[in-house]
Amino acid sequence: MTQTNIQTRIRIQTLMELAGNMRDKVVLDLGASNITISKKIKAKKIITLDISDKKEMTIKCDLNEDKIPLKNNSVDIILAGELIEHIPNTLFFLSECKRILNKNGFLVLSTPNICSLVDRIRMLFGFLPGQCARFSRQGKDKYNSHVRDFSLKEINEALELSGLKIIEARTNGIISHSKLLFPIQLTPVAFGDTLILKVGCKK
Repeated sequence: MTQTNIQTRIRIQTLMELAGNMRDKVVLDLGASNITISKKIKAKKIITLDISDKKEMTIKCDLNEDKIPLKNNSVDIILAGELIEHIPNTLFFLSECKRILNKNGFLVLSTPNICSLVDRIRMLFGFLPGQCARFSRQGKDKYNSHVRDFSLKEINEALELSGLKIIEARTNGIISHSKLLFPIQLTPVAFGDTLILKVGCKK
C-alpha cells in the first residue's frame, strides 16, 4: 500500500469531512488518476474523470481543453483535490463545475496555499514557495506541472467571478519537513499549507 505524507493524509481526511455523507449522492471525482479518494467513497454513483485512460476511469477528459462531458445539473458533489493549480483556464473550469452541479450541490477542492506561513518565511530568504508554478525543467510543460498559484484571497475572487461562493474554508495546518508545527484548529486558513474549500453556487 502506498504511504502518504502528513500533508496528504490530513488533506484527504478534511476533504472527506467537508463532503459529508455521500451515500445517496452522485459524486464526480476530478483528476482521479490515483483514485485515492474514490476508493474511500460510498455513494449512489461515483464518476471518475482524468486525462489518463486507466481502466478505473469512468471518463477520459482533458480539463485543460475540454468541457466536462456531463449534463447540466447532473452532479451532487464534485471532488477536486490538488487539481485547479494545474489548469490554465481557471474561470472556464469553475464555470463548468457550476454548470454540472445541481441546485443544492457543492464542490470540494484543495490547492496549495502560495501564502502559507512557511512559504512567506521561505520568500524572506530568497526561496520560491515549495509548490509554486515554475518553468518546466524538461523543456516543455507536463500535466503534473503547476500553472497557477492561489492564496485564499485569490481563489475566493476566482470563485466569485464564476458565480460560486465559499461555504466553509479549512486548512491542513502549518507543516514543514513532514511535521505539523501548530494545532490545525488554531491555524488561520490564510496561513495554512493547503486551502481546502467547500464551495456552492450563489443563489
